[in-house]
Amino acid sequence: MMPDSSASMTGSALPVAVPAISVVPINVQSVAEAALNAALGTSATPNFGQSPSDVVATQAQQPTVEELIVPTSHILIHNMFDKDKETEDGWWDDIREEVTQECTTFGKCENVVVMHELPGGKVYVSFQNEDMAKQAACALEGRWFDQRQLHVQFVKKDDIP
Repeated sequence: MMPDSSASMTGSALPVAVPAISVVPINVQSVAEAALNAALGTSATPNFGQSPSDVVATQAQQPTVEELIVPTSHILIHNMFDKDKETEDGWWDDIREEVTQECTTFGKCENVVVMHELPGGKVYVSFQNEDMAKQAACALEGRWFDQRQLHVQFVKKDDIP
Protein backbone atom coordinates (compact mmCIF):
# COMPACT_ATOMS: atom_id res chain seq x y z
CA MET A 1 0.00 0.00 0.00
CA MET A 2 1.43 3.39 -0.96
CA PRO A 3 1.09 6.45 1.28
CA ASP A 4 -1.63 8.90 0.31
CA SER A 5 0.00 11.79 -1.52
CA SER A 6 -2.60 14.22 -0.16
CA ALA A 7 -1.61 13.64 3.47
CA SER A 8 0.50 16.36 4.96
CA MET A 9 3.83 15.63 6.62
CA THR A 10 2.88 17.58 9.76
CA GLY A 11 2.40 14.65 12.10
CA SER A 12 -0.54 12.94 10.50
CA ALA A 13 -0.28 9.17 10.39
CA LEU A 14 0.47 7.58 7.06
CA PRO A 15 -1.06 4.22 6.25
CA VAL A 16 1.57 1.47 6.29
CA ALA A 17 1.30 -1.97 4.75
CA VAL A 18 1.98 -4.74 7.25
CA PRO A 19 3.03 -8.06 5.77
CA ALA A 20 1.19 -11.15 6.94
CA ILE A 21 3.24 -13.32 9.28
CA SER A 22 2.67 -17.02 9.35
CA VAL A 23 3.32 -18.69 12.68
CA VAL A 24 4.67 -22.22 12.77
CA PRO A 25 4.26 -23.81 16.18
CA ILE A 26 7.44 -25.45 17.49
CA ASN A 27 8.32 -26.91 20.83
CA VAL A 28 11.10 -24.56 21.90
CA GLN A 29 12.03 -26.74 24.86
CA SER A 30 12.57 -29.77 22.60
CA VAL A 31 14.68 -27.76 20.18
CA ALA A 32 16.78 -26.28 23.00
CA GLU A 33 17.17 -29.64 24.69
CA ALA A 34 18.20 -31.29 21.42
CA ALA A 35 20.80 -28.57 20.82
CA LEU A 36 22.17 -28.93 24.35
CA ASN A 37 22.30 -32.72 24.09
CA ALA A 38 24.10 -32.46 20.76
CA ALA A 39 26.61 -30.03 22.26
CA LEU A 40 27.21 -32.33 25.22
CA GLY A 41 27.42 -35.38 22.98
CA THR A 42 24.65 -37.18 24.83
CA SER A 43 22.26 -37.47 21.91
CA ALA A 44 22.83 -36.98 18.20
CA THR A 45 19.15 -36.89 17.29
CA PRO A 46 16.35 -34.76 18.72
CA ASN A 47 13.06 -36.20 19.98
CA PHE A 48 11.05 -34.94 16.98
CA GLY A 49 8.42 -37.44 15.89
CA GLN A 50 8.98 -39.86 18.76
CA SER A 51 5.98 -41.51 20.31
CA PRO A 52 5.25 -40.71 23.98
CA SER A 53 6.42 -44.18 25.01
CA ASP A 54 9.77 -43.61 23.25
CA VAL A 55 10.18 -40.28 25.04
CA VAL A 56 9.38 -41.90 28.41
CA ALA A 57 11.92 -44.65 27.70
CA THR A 58 14.54 -42.02 26.83
CA GLN A 59 13.75 -40.03 29.96
CA ALA A 60 14.06 -43.17 32.09
CA GLN A 61 17.73 -43.40 31.04
CA GLN A 62 18.44 -39.82 32.15
CA PRO A 63 19.72 -39.20 35.70
CA THR A 64 17.15 -38.10 38.23
CA VAL A 65 17.22 -34.63 39.77
CA GLU A 66 18.34 -36.22 43.02
CA GLU A 67 21.31 -37.85 41.29
CA LEU A 68 22.30 -34.49 39.82
CA ILE A 69 22.13 -32.42 43.00
CA VAL A 70 22.76 -34.74 45.97
CA PRO A 71 26.42 -34.09 46.72
CA THR A 72 28.94 -36.91 46.87
CA SER A 73 32.72 -36.80 46.87
CA HIS A 74 32.71 -37.66 43.14
CA ILE A 75 31.82 -35.43 40.20
CA LEU A 76 31.41 -35.96 36.48
CA ILE A 77 32.44 -33.06 34.26
CA HIS A 78 30.77 -33.05 30.83
CA ASN A 79 32.01 -31.36 27.65
CA MET A 80 35.72 -31.07 28.54
CA PHE A 81 36.87 -32.16 25.08
CA ASP A 82 35.78 -33.47 21.69
CA LYS A 83 37.47 -36.81 21.16
CA ASP A 84 37.03 -36.51 17.39
CA LYS A 85 38.96 -33.24 17.24
CA GLU A 86 41.87 -34.24 19.47
CA THR A 87 44.83 -35.32 17.32
CA GLU A 88 47.91 -35.35 19.54
CA ASP A 89 49.08 -38.71 20.88
CA GLY A 90 48.20 -39.10 24.56
CA TRP A 91 46.04 -35.95 24.59
CA TRP A 92 43.92 -37.47 27.34
CA ASP A 93 46.94 -37.41 29.68
CA ASP A 94 47.17 -33.64 29.13
CA ILE A 95 43.46 -33.32 29.99
CA ARG A 96 43.98 -35.44 33.12
CA GLU A 97 46.90 -33.24 34.23
CA GLU A 98 44.97 -30.00 33.61
CA VAL A 99 41.90 -31.27 35.50
CA THR A 100 44.02 -32.56 38.37
CA GLN A 101 45.87 -29.24 38.63
CA GLU A 102 42.62 -27.23 38.60
CA CYS A 103 40.77 -29.53 41.01
CA THR A 104 43.55 -29.56 43.61
CA THR A 105 42.69 -25.90 44.24
CA PHE A 106 39.48 -27.20 45.85
CA GLY A 107 41.10 -29.92 47.95
CA LYS A 108 42.73 -33.30 47.67
CA CYS A 109 41.99 -34.84 44.30
CA GLU A 110 42.25 -38.61 44.69
CA ASN A 111 41.48 -39.81 41.15
CA VAL A 112 40.80 -38.43 37.67
CA VAL A 113 39.41 -40.63 34.88
CA VAL A 114 39.25 -39.21 31.34
CA MET A 115 36.73 -41.07 29.18
CA HIS A 116 38.76 -40.46 26.03
CA GLU A 117 37.14 -43.16 23.91
CA LEU A 118 33.53 -42.04 24.49
CA PRO A 119 31.66 -38.97 23.22
CA GLY A 120 30.61 -36.19 25.55
CA GLY A 121 34.01 -35.07 26.82
CA LYS A 122 33.48 -36.76 30.19
CA VAL A 123 35.94 -36.61 33.08
CA TYR A 124 35.30 -38.21 36.48
CA VAL A 125 36.99 -36.63 39.50
CA SER A 126 37.10 -38.12 43.01
CA PHE A 127 37.87 -35.93 46.00
CA GLN A 128 38.82 -36.75 49.56
CA ASN A 129 35.45 -35.54 50.82
CA GLU A 130 32.09 -34.14 49.79
CA ASP A 131 32.89 -30.50 50.65
CA MET A 132 35.81 -30.47 48.23
CA ALA A 133 33.62 -31.92 45.49
CA LYS A 134 30.94 -29.28 46.19
CA GLN A 135 33.47 -26.47 45.86
CA ALA A 136 34.76 -27.88 42.57
CA ALA A 137 31.25 -28.44 41.19
CA CYS A 138 30.19 -24.88 42.02
CA ALA A 139 33.33 -23.42 40.46
CA LEU A 140 33.27 -25.54 37.30
CA GLU A 141 29.53 -25.62 36.50
CA GLY A 142 28.85 -23.39 33.50
CA ARG A 143 32.52 -22.45 33.12
CA TRP A 144 34.05 -22.28 29.65
CA PHE A 145 36.99 -24.51 28.75
CA ASP A 146 38.54 -24.51 25.27
CA GLN A 147 35.41 -22.90 23.76
CA ARG A 148 33.08 -25.44 25.41
CA GLN A 149 30.78 -24.82 28.35
CA LEU A 150 31.17 -27.36 31.15
CA HIS A 151 28.38 -29.13 33.00
CA VAL A 152 29.02 -30.86 36.33
CA GLN A 153 27.00 -33.46 38.19
CA PHE A 154 27.60 -35.51 41.31
CA VAL A 155 27.97 -39.26 40.83
CA LYS A 156 28.18 -42.31 43.05
CA LYS A 157 31.51 -44.09 43.40
CA ASP A 158 30.00 -47.19 41.78
CA ASP A 159 29.25 -45.16 38.61
CA ILE A 160 32.93 -44.38 37.98
CA PRO A 161 34.53 -46.79 35.51
